Amino acid sequence: MKRKTVVRQIPGSKTTCRVYVKGAPEYLFQLCNQTLNHRVEQVDFHNKDELLEEVVGKTMAGENCLKVLTYAFKEISLESFNELMHTYSCESAEFRSELETDLIYLGTFGVEDPLIDDIHCSVQLIRFGRILDDHEE
Repeated sequence: MKRKTVVRQIPGSKTTCRVYVKGAPEYLFQLCNQTLNHRVEQVDFHNKDELLEEVVGKTMAGENCLKVLTYAFKEISLESFNELMHTYSCESAEFRSELETDLIYLGTFGVEDPLIDDIHCSVQLIRFGRILDDHEE
């Protein structure tokens, strides 16, 4: 899976949890149906395709070579979360699918992720190790 999900009870609330999800935009955008406007009000998330292609694909990842991460969330009742945990295994695809639907898009961030200086040596060692493994069989 190209994402990570964390569930936390909202501090001060005995009835509400927040589901936080971060991951690759091409996976996470599909799970979001709303975003927040400048007044922090929920609105429909219309421009997913344009944002993904133009801003994420061409500008952030393409031109600037950034590692791109998208963040989203939703709130659910503690009762609903407990029901999910009793209905599905926490490790199951069904559990994640139920938990990661109808998310609210927060934003997409680009992070510089330069290659380490000796990456060429590491790649060669991995390739050499695979060659040896293939010959040992």
